Amino acid sequence: MTASFAAEAFFAATGLTSQQAYNETLAILGGADIGELFMERGEIQELSWRDGKPMGLSTSASQGYSARFINGEKTGFAFSENFNLSSLRATLKAARQKAALGI
Repeated sequence: MTASFAAEAFFAATGLTSQQAYNETLAILGGADIGELFMERGEIQELSWRDGKPMGLSTSASQGYSARFINGEKTGFAFSENFNLSSLRATLKAARQKAALGI
């Protein structure tokens, strides 16, 4: 399996391997009918022109991941921009708790 750009950044920041992330996700979302962890990272570069002249160059980046826990008719969703183990655990637990509460 080839890791995506987002996954590589996530694993580098957390120090986790893909197997460890899988184990953490399974431990918390394992009781779900459907449980998932989705990672995303993006970079944008923008060059603006006005009247045929360059006006500016800007660059931005975003990253984050979300967890979804579905059990029957109840769905819990949580998101974090922090790529570290404690945030991963908190995000996974929040998704599970929200599903249990139906929020």
